[in-house]
Amino acid sequence: MHRRQFLQYAVATGAGLTLAAPALAQSGQTIRIIYPFGAGSAGDGLGRLMADALRQATGKTIVFENRTGAEGKIGTRAVIAAPPDGNTILFTPFAPIVIHPAAFDDLGYDPFTALQPVTQVSRFEFAMSSSLTVPAETLKDTMAWLRANPDRASFGVTGSTGLPFFTAKLVSSMERVDAKPVVYRSAAQVLSDIIGGHIPLASSPASEVGEMYRTRKLRVLATSGPQRSRALPDVPTYKELGYDVVADAWYALYVPAGTPAEIVKEYNRIFVAAIQGGEGRDLIERLEMEPAGTTPEGLGEIQREAFQRWSGPIKRFQTVETK
Repeated sequence: MHRRQFLQYAVATGAGLTLAAPALAQSGQTIRIIYPFGAGSAGDGLGRLMADALRQATGKTIVFENRTGAEGKIGTRAVIAAPPDGNTILFTPFAPIVIHPAAFDDLGYDPFTALQPVTQVSRFEFAMSSSLTVPAETLKDTMAWLRANPDRASFGVTGSTGLPFFTAKLVSSMERVDAKPVVYRSAAQVLSDIIGGHIPLASSPASEVGEMYRTRKLRVLATSGPQRSRALPDVPTYKELGYDVVADAWYALYVPAGTPAEIVKEYNRIFVAAIQGGEGRDLIERLEMEPAGTTPEGLGEIQREAFQRWSGPIKRFQTVETK
């Protein structure tokens, strides 16, 4: 099934996720799940899948809201400002929770104290791709070619505050290549330009390039996870190639700090059952991600470890790019 058709199917059918009704108290109130980015992406489809699981489990009205703007900060702030009563939930990727605290001095909130973790939903990694017009087939040789042709040293990316950006900057700096980012509005634009030979490199989620790689429209030089990618199992990781780089990102669910512990526990139970159940797991894997489903404490530890690992590179490269 084509990726977009699959997302539409998952949202329309609710993916068949049927759960026992929980003991969430009082409520005829509507529950909002806020996703701080736009519609139509894999993340949007995954978030709507979580919304449907909660709807089936609680019998309540669940509104899934795309609250976009400021690279995810507006939607995140809306959840932080909401009453801690369990009626507002944040479904978010990695960047607003881990990267923004290091990248922005004026963030105005601390996600480590302003949000309560519920569970990690899925994990995924990134890929470094190259145009077939580049006369090199390995990452090492591609970097050597870029050093010899500094006017071509650039990479396509969809933003300058995400792990695809920082991963590409880190790897190129290790090879003494001053690679400039070319920032696009969408992954489709990045892929169109790398296939057309307008840019030599692209850094993007591995799941975005799998089909292009399999049809030999581009090369994939490396992936960023601790193990090889589900989407690209025959492509080596950065670690395998000798680069001390591991960049695995994730989607997760949070509620405002101060939300009662019994509500957090009940939401964790509902969402973990949806993530790890047969049909939910199958749908997440079809999106070429790894299903997760952690405890709230487990997600908190993952968040802290990721911040410690990336805050140095983020501060180093963000300062240069935002002058």
